[in-house]
Amino acid sequence: MSAQPSLGGSDHQPVWVRPAPAPTSSVAEYSPLATGGFAIDGGNGRTIPYRYGGMRGPARECLIHRYGTGCQEYLDQRSSLASTADAGTTSFDYVGPVGRGSVTDDDNEEEAFPGQNIDQLRQHLVGDLRTYRPNVVLLQLDVANDLTDDEDLTASQEADRLRVLLEQIHFVLPRTMVLVGDPVPSRTPAVRDKMYTGASSYLARSSAVIASALRAGQPVRQVPIAFPHDAGFVDTTQDADGVPNDDGYRAMTLGYVAQLAALWDSGDIVAPADVVVNPADLVVDDSGIDDTPGAGGNPTTNPPLKVMVVGDSMSEGMEGDWTWRYRLWQWFKDQHVPVDFVGPYRGTKQPDPTGPPAPPRLQNEPPENPSVANPPVSGAYHQDIAPGFDSDHFAVWGRQAAQDKDLIGPMVAQYEPDLILFGLGFNDMGWFVSDAKGTLDSMKALVDRARAAKPDVKMAVANVPHRLFIDGRQDLVDKTNQYNALLKDAVPTWSTSNSPVELVDWERAYGCRTTGCPAGYDGLHPNLTGEYQIAYAYARTLNEEFGIGQSTPDHIPAFPARPISPVSGLKAESVPSGIKVTWNPVFGARGYEVLYRVVGASDWNRAIVPSNRFDTTWTQDGWTWEYQVRAYNYTDGTSAWKMAGATSHPETAAAPGNIVTRATATGVDVSWDAAKGPYTDSIDRYQIITWDRDVPGSFIGSTGVKGTSAHLDGLVPGHHYLVAVATWNRAGGGFPGTARSVTIGAGTPPVPTDVTVKSIDATTVQLNWKGSPEAAGYRVWVRSVNAPEGSNTQGPYVTDGPEHQIAFLFPGNWNFEFCITAINGELESGKSSCVHVPLPPPSTGGAPSPSGSSREVPDPAEESLLKLGRAADAQRDPAAAAPIG
Repeated sequence: MSAQPSLGGSDHQPVWVRPAPAPTSSVAEYSPLATGGFAIDGGNGRTIPYRYGGMRGPARECLIHRYGTGCQEYLDQRSSLASTADAGTTSFDYVGPVGRGSVTDDDNEEEAFPGQNIDQLRQHLVGDLRTYRPNVVLLQLDVANDLTDDEDLTASQEADRLRVLLEQIHFVLPRTMVLVGDPVPSRTPAVRDKMYTGASSYLARSSAVIASALRAGQPVRQVPIAFPHDAGFVDTTQDADGVPNDDGYRAMTLGYVAQLAALWDSGDIVAPADVVVNPADLVVDDSGIDDTPGAGGNPTTNPPLKVMVVGDSMSEGMEGDWTWRYRLWQWFKDQHVPVDFVGPYRGTKQPDPTGPPAPPRLQNEPPENPSVANPPVSGAYHQDIAPGFDSDHFAVWGRQAAQDKDLIGPMVAQYEPDLILFGLGFNDMGWFVSDAKGTLDSMKALVDRARAAKPDVKMAVANVPHRLFIDGRQDLVDKTNQYNALLKDAVPTWSTSNSPVELVDWERAYGCRTTGCPAGYDGLHPNLTGEYQIAYAYARTLNEEFGIGQSTPDHIPAFPARPISPVSGLKAESVPSGIKVTWNPVFGARGYEVLYRVVGASDWNRAIVPSNRFDTTWTQDGWTWEYQVRAYNYTDGTSAWKMAGATSHPETAAAPGNIVTRATATGVDVSWDAAKGPYTDSIDRYQIITWDRDVPGSFIGSTGVKGTSAHLDGLVPGHHYLVAVATWNRAGGGFPGTARSVTIGAGTPPVPTDVTVKSIDATTVQLNWKGSPEAAGYRVWVRSVNAPEGSNTQGPYVTDGPEHQIAFLFPGNWNFEFCITAINGELESGKSSCVHVPLPPPSTGGAPSPSGSSREVPDPAEESLLKLGRAADAQRDPAAAAPIG
């Protein structure tokens, strides 16, 4: 059979499906997706039916051929599956991305990822459902292993993970039957108690979850499996908990076979051709309208208003959000306006995938654009969202009007909306894609191309909100103000008699300003209050300008705080790249706050990361690190802290030596010697790191090169840049080596003047001098007054600014003189006039001992790396470091 595209799917990544077979039999292909971990994942390679063979092979034989003891109990001669098999028709096909084992006819596919918890499994399953489109999912979860690995995980939390997983499955395939098997017992009595004992046990909670899903209309069934509540059916020789032995696999097989046979014969398991695979559409939404393309379900009177939301992150939302789209859908329902939201996507932004730090992109290698290719749209909504929410949309995290203007035509032609709600423009100006005029041009192109695809489409175009001020980004404030003024004047001229365009005043309605953002949880993206404010802004325009609905909302109801749970399963471990810290994802967490430091240090470093992993790569062998981690919802709350630690034994290569920098008019030339020492044999590339010290919160530049020199262009003339070079080998990125900073566009700096020295104590001095804008840094030269002229007994020290403190000057600081030179990369001025402190008064004592107030001053190179590391940590937090919408 040839593959054909489905009727929907992403415009960038179409869903390919196998067409239904010709109707030679009344029985359609039966395609289970066996999903889980250790229990579902048998070898299927032994002749004894259940001996380490999992349940897939025996269940398949039992269902099709009635082989194996106990099969006749569930399938008689009239079984539709058996009859079809006797007729020679292939009616049973396991599907999934993993192929292992020796099932008959090489039918080895499954969705088994041993050791992964439910949330981790969900990340695989969401995309694979669309690819393999099973008509039944066999869900055998490793509950015992999850509870054993994470002692802080409660049975209620595990059952709630099941709830989210079921909702996600039915968001993608709303009519696929899900069979949830009873969990395999634990070998540990305490864990079995959490699984089986009392109203708060996993079995009780999960049964309630399944019953609630059934009441909501989800096709799901619980599979009772005859497990004793002891370790009798558990393979206790395995490292993992909850792995069945032969008796356990047999009990699982018979339990699933009984349920599958009953549901198949009753018609409750639908054929694949009856399932809408397109993640954009449910077969029937809450309004009772058949969304299937080509279906004849639309009523002849009062047809629903087809609405397409076109936007960015503020419209898509993050996993666990309600979204303003949901609030607007509620308004349509309250106004008794039949509505059908349309578009290629249905979900929110799912959590970012975890993995080690990626190597730097090579110079001149074209960047990827993840906002267009493979958009993150598979996230679930808040657990309390109403059943039947019509969540179709065309909004993507980070999306720009400049991108969507090339995509809107095909979208409108495919989904034929009556009304488009635009919410774009922020990222165009925030990410320097265009200025205010250029963003307006992109919006005009969006309107024109949407109208060309559907001449009578109505459009509501929102202006752009401000965000909490980002240091160094006054340009964003100015461009936003200019754009909103231009848009207000332009929108009235964009209407035609058949296709009106109206303005939505998002900026005024939304409680987010440069000085404060109470409506946004991170200074931009809407919290619960902000969701209502945005939805009401659109509702006012729809009511007042388009005559939709009877009234405009003005009341934001009270709502509970967004729930957040502590992280669980926190683990820090040494890996070849340094230290890897992981934990189980928390549903609905917008990010995680990580505090970290070398053991013995007084201060914690802080980072905000979007996913459940943090890596320490700038470390050395034998350094012991400690970490604190908590779920972080910004102003919407945080969880309790959890702690872990580990000692690093990196296998990264040392930094190269002899790093030389030379500023050019708009960039910098950098060269270095090839790195030497352990682990250098697998070096793949070098990373040149640049950081603009003059712009608070500036992005760290990262460029990969294969050689030992490069020219970097596009830097800001007159700005001072820190430059460092690191190696990347098969283990990852190594500890950087710092070079001399550079001032772009400047030559040799003038000699420093007005040098002064102050004695802090008998062995410590404070130096100050007058520098120059041309200088990127300074060298401090130290000479003993008893040494020959021109010799230096300490230093020279390199520092960024026109001051420096030096300690441990024995036998006393009056024995030394100090001179300063200014540097710009390899260019260096002459020495300043030298200074020294006066001799001390006569004393009968001996040489001074180190004063209690004396202290070692950090190496300026290490200080520069510390600043760079903190800047990198800040940029892991998209809310603090980037204007992304």
